[in-house]
Amino acid sequence: MHGITRGYIIAALPRTGSFLLCEKLAALGSIGYPQEYGLLEDWATWSDYHGYASHLTYFYDFFRFCSTPNGVFGCKLMWTQFAALRHHIKLYTGIGGQGLEPIEGMTGPLKVVFLDRRDIVMQAISLVRAMETNVWSTHHTLPPPALVYSRVAINDAIHMIEENRRQWEALFTRHAVDPLRLFYEDITRGEASAIFPFLRVKVPERVHATHLKQQADDYSLAWRDRFVKERASAL
Repeated sequence: MHGITRGYIIAALPRTGSFLLCEKLAALGSIGYPQEYGLLEDWATWSDYHGYASHLTYFYDFFRFCSTPNGVFGCKLMWTQFAALRHHIKLYTGIGGQGLEPIEGMTGPLKVVFLDRRDIVMQAISLVRAMETNVWSTHHTLPPPALVYSRVAINDAIHMIEENRRQWEALFTRHAVDPLRLFYEDITRGEASAIFPFLRVKVPERVHATHLKQQADDYSLAWRDRFVKERASAL
């Protein structure tokens, strides 16, 4: 579809550096323009940001604007977006199937890159802050957050992340998907070059720098220390 010859999905957990990775890949101009899929109820993505009057039109164009002229398709999907995209493919086109089959019915064979994070407490804190402020990525230094520490909110975020990880891992196991596994801690250090041979593309001589700001700061570290101490004392 739309001249797609090969592609990949960045299967992401929340707060794993997916914006950073996608920005670097898109800047190359030859390995897809990986963007996240806007759910039907996500007007901010498909209507406000992309400017579509109908989700149906956006759906079909999604495969076009995530592809580079050489036919490489790339997208980034959280678990809920992955489930929604499969549902919408069935709804809008009638293409069904298990695992990756509905999406591959639109794109051809896909590889999967799975983004995780080793420090789940910092991951959960980042998720709590993003959900409270609605700032998911930025090119500017953030002001101190006007947020109140909540152990309950961080615990809830950890459970959400773990459930999303469980869903992805179940998919990989059930449908024999062998993803490339990358971690936030490596991506932020610029150590994601394994993605190029995995996707069977030439390693670029120079990867464009990004101006995205890392959102973890002293407030995040203070919350982590407090949460770890409280969790230890509760055992």
